[in-house]
Amino acid sequence: MPLADVFSLLVLGQGKSGLDVARWALAHPERVSAVTVYGGGTSEPNDATRALEAAGASFVYGTEQVEGAYDVCVTCRHLGVLGLL
Repeated sequence: MPLADVFSLLVLGQGKSGLDVARWALAHPERVSAVTVYGGGTSEPNDATRALEAAGASFVYGTEQVEGAYDVCVTCRHLGVLGLL
């Protein structure tokens, strides 16, 4: 299935990889219409997430429950956090 020319993006995880994906997305507004990052059940705002929020990303903290509709989802969770290691 081809990727749409413009898409909304959901990022799961606010570690280094997740924040890097959010930065990339914000740098490409011609392709990414919205960026939402779910940090995870124990996530909290920090300087890096606040900077990305100021640049236009939306963050959801302190929950594992994802709500909404997104065109593309990128998972950036360490496998240990998920209990897979």
